[in-house]
Amino acid sequence: MDSSDEIGNNLADLKETNIQKMDPSLRILRRTRSLNAPSPFQQFGPCGRIMKNSAMVMQIQDPASQRLTWYKPPLAVLVIKKVRDSTVLPPFVQLVEWLIQEKNMVVWVEVAVLEDPLLLEDKRFHKIKDKLVTFKDGKDDLTDRIDFIVCLGGDGTLLYASLLFQKSVPPVMAFHLGSLGFLTPFQFDNFQEQVTNVLEGHAALTLRSRLRCMIARKSATMDYDYLPMLENIHGSTRDGSTNILVLNEVVIDRGPSPYLSNIDLFLDGKHITSVQGDGLIVSTPTGSTAYAVAAGASMIHPSVPAIMVTPICPHSLSFRPIVVPAGVELKISISPDSRNTAWVSFDGRNRQELLHGDSLRVTTSIYPVPSICAQDQISDWFDSLAECLHWNVRKRQKCLDELSDLTGSGSEDTLDELLVLFADGKDDLTDRIDFIVCLGGDGTLLYASLLFQKSVPPVMAFHLGSLGFLTPFQFDNFQEQVTNVLEGHAALTLRSRLRCMIARKSATMDYDYLPMLENIHGSTRDGSTNILVLNEVVIDRGPSPYLSNIDLFLDGKHITSVQGDGLIVSTPTGSTAYAVAAGASMIHPSVPAIMVTPICPHSLSFRPIVVPAGVELKISISPDSRNTAWVSFDGRNRQELLHGDSLRVTTSIYPVPSICAQDQISDWFDSLAECLHWNVRKRQKCLDELSDLTGSGSEDTLDELVADGH
Repeated sequence: MDSSDEIGNNLADLKETNIQKMDPSLRILRRTRSLNAPSPFQQFGPCGRIMKNSAMVMQIQDPASQRLTWYKPPLAVLVIKKVRDSTVLPPFVQLVEWLIQEKNMVVWVEVAVLEDPLLLEDKRFHKIKDKLVTFKDGKDDLTDRIDFIVCLGGDGTLLYASLLFQKSVPPVMAFHLGSLGFLTPFQFDNFQEQVTNVLEGHAALTLRSRLRCMIARKSATMDYDYLPMLENIHGSTRDGSTNILVLNEVVIDRGPSPYLSNIDLFLDGKHITSVQGDGLIVSTPTGSTAYAVAAGASMIHPSVPAIMVTPICPHSLSFRPIVVPAGVELKISISPDSRNTAWVSFDGRNRQELLHGDSLRVTTSIYPVPSICAQDQISDWFDSLAECLHWNVRKRQKCLDELSDLTGSGSEDTLDELLVLFADGKDDLTDRIDFIVCLGGDGTLLYASLLFQKSVPPVMAFHLGSLGFLTPFQFDNFQEQVTNVLEGHAALTLRSRLRCMIARKSATMDYDYLPMLENIHGSTRDGSTNILVLNEVVIDRGPSPYLSNIDLFLDGKHITSVQGDGLIVSTPTGSTAYAVAAGASMIHPSVPAIMVTPICPHSLSFRPIVVPAGVELKISISPDSRNTAWVSFDGRNRQELLHGDSLRVTTSIYPVPSICAQDQISDWFDSLAECLHWNVRKRQKCLDELSDLTGSGSEDTLDELVADGH
């Protein structure tokens, strides 16, 4: 029996869900489901590799493996219910009664709950009222007194739980009894069984990151520009100020002023841009589906470690939302020439004025909100997108009776031909090149990525083309710059690539049961060769006059069907290419993520989404589609995707090590400004006499001043 027969038999056994029948060596190599990106291959060509820095290495657990466990039985449960909603009262009484009588738990509620006149009329509640332990918001510290939280209501109940616990948060189980329910995945019908499962430790967790915010007042004596923001287990900073932790977003707006906001934005101390408009939203991935999405941002899965920055009605055609790594520190302050102040709110609360000279500093907190999943991290989020936001909901296009007339395949430029060309032993550059220098535009870097379909040597790109987003070096003093790189004085941006493979219907293997595996030879278990892309893989309708009808799967789960001109699956590097032209947000290349962007979708609700880098996407033609689709990889190797074929995409272990001219942050933001003119507009003039228009000590109104010729 040859190897292909052996693999075929093993796949048949796997399809019968008997994985033990598989060959042991294949079982060891089996790809395990992970939401984290695979660890990048850290040798770049024969000579280059990442310099080890043990002080900066972090071990991050795969979000898909995060499950709840109790190291001692939970006894105290906090029940938070939606206020001023009579429909929540019967479930509240039923739950509290069951927790006390059946589970022998100590139930905590807010004092205001006992003052609800409708509850006081409930006879069942009178029997348990005296057994409840109460607290008052702002006065009683619940730290280390609550083991478990149950929320009854809408998303606001989860935000309130986050507000109550400004350090470590107990696990939160949220039941949907409100209006929207994006963050409340549980239904109340069988709450006994669901709560019992959680109390027994049978639950997946989504760790929803929070933002740590602190306002530095001008009147303070300390120099905050040189004081790194520090968070410890007491939730305070080194200067004694208390942090505010937010689950959704911090919003900076113009408040009651009639003038544009004029806000300066800094990232890790570097001035990035100035915002002129109604304001700015800094949100977590959880908050990307709240105010941010209403302001035009993409939606980020909560397991993606990132921060979203979204302008509110910017007076600039080029200010798209951006996604930056979760570890950066943002500083927001009023521009010196601003005509007015700004106002800040934290998850819709604690609204206060940001004065000239004040600054707001924001970064990711070490205290997430552990939200209990009803199913798992992926299913809960996509179900909420569909049910609450009606993501990509539209009436289905009817199929045609005669499909065969539309399915011709005449592509001469196939994936196999291209890969044979570079894998026949004649032009294979693997382990023969130590260092790459690109002269031209962004296409030269894409071509370098194409040449090296496994480990890529370090790439130094000089801007001699038209756009130059990926080519940070200027050629004027190339001798000095190249010498610095050859001596090892250079920072690297590891630009992730997507690993793509087309499974043809004519193949004998069942790809639905074959996890896509990449090893050091760059091939899959069935012998097919992967193609790696640096920017994006594009699936479109090709020459057909009909809408594309494409099914999208994520880790085997059907997510949605795309009806429109097509779909773009891009890396963070590619988010500033075709994806941004199609309306996506721009993602810093250090963010471990994959961007999915529709092309002209015939759906008002299909916003681009950002998913964890470790997921596996599968794209296929819908069975009722009127036509086929066409696929291209970084603009090359265009070929037809027929009915029954599928394209599988995930993050490769082989990034492109792009050498920085300055550093990872400066290069990217400089490229945004210089190449895409990000948030470039004519500055609003400041007023010569600001006091005359602000109502401080002046009896003249603006109308009077204008009438008098001022």
